[in-house]
Amino acid sequence: MDDLKYAQKELIENDYTLCIVKENSIVYSSKKRGVLPLYQLYVSGTDLMGCSCSDKVIGLGAAVFYEKLRPLIVSTKVISKKAYDYLIKYNIPIDYEIMTEKILNRNKDGSCPIEKIAESSESFDEFIKSVKEFFEK
Repeated sequence: MDDLKYAQKELIENDYTLCIVKENSIVYSSKKRGVLPLYQLYVSGTDLMGCSCSDKVIGLGAAVFYEKLRPLIVSTKVISKKAYDYLIKYNIPIDYEIMTEKILNRNKDGSCPIEKIAESSESFDEFIKSVKEFFEK
């Protein structure tokens, strides 16, 4: 089984929100919601080169992290149009089931706060600073 299919299978079977596979071995998995796992991977200096990532939902904030983490390929059930465009711009292959205009917050009454941060940030430094502040609240 190739790495992407393995990551997709494990994501579903174990109810993960993120599963990362390299050379037919799980290198990271999480059940935490939102971009927190990607943020933690980024700040820890983890290198995803050559990895296949299966993520439950990808908004623009997640796409920004994937651009910095540089996986081989990313897969998701739901992706926002802005996230898709961003990943394509940075030549990160994406496999998805559903594309939507925006990712909703957990209450489903507005946009995801991290997607809003990504949309309003003029640089990655501004983005990462705002995300850090968000998680420290």
